[in-house]
Amino acid sequence: MLFDSYFILSDKHNMNNELRRLVNLGITYFILHPVICNTEYVLNCINEFYLNEEDSYNVYIALLPSMMTHKEDMKDRVAGICIPKCLQHNDKSLHYAFETGSSYSLPIFIHFREGWHDRFYISLDKIKELLDDYKNVKVIINGINYSEILKIIKLFKDADNVYFDISFFQSLDGVETLIDVFGDDRIVFGTGAPINNPLPSILKIKYANVSKTSLEKVSYGNILNLLNSSVYL
Repeated sequence: MLFDSYFILSDKHNMNNELRRLVNLGITYFILHPVICNTEYVLNCINEFYLNEEDSYNVYIALLPSMMTHKEDMKDRVAGICIPKCLQHNDKSLHYAFETGSSYSLPIFIHFREGWHDRFYISLDKIKELLDDYKNVKVIINGINYSEILKIIKLFKDADNVYFDISFFQSLDGVETLIDVFGDDRIVFGTGAPINNPLPSILKIKYANVSKTSLEKVSYGNILNLLNSSVYL
């Protein structure tokens, strides 16, 4: 079983076909992860593609902070809160997202993309600062880069509430490296679709030289442990 995050972009990227392709590649469950800040568009995507019984694709939702008023409408579909790039440069928005995550006991998904040095992306230091203020919040960082691994280790090696998605970690032995550094309880599967080609992440998992227990944790176990208790499979 594989539990993936699927990014909602500013166009619909033929999402039905994309999800069917991922299902055919062995993905079992999805968390919709908006990387845009258009609440109305994101809600339309969710309603059009994923909340009907016929084409639900075993999908759960990481809400934008502005979507929390819709939380009850989505009932057991809510998996957490996401902070896309468009919110990461706004200190007020960041604190609101972390306060909301803390209040609802929801994990926070933070998306990075090709921009550790982009001023509009949140910095690793800022994530550390926020986690110092909101110690009960758990964070999943997507987009970690091999070139930043030393700084990531320095800031987060002992931070039990910080988890890492493998999707953008470009290394042949990426799964093994991350497990060696952070342990198998803090690494989660992800393909980066539809931004990324999903095959490299799937192959990294398939051929990872790790124990069966570690493989199960990374593939689905760790993310299931992070999901809000209202989510049932």
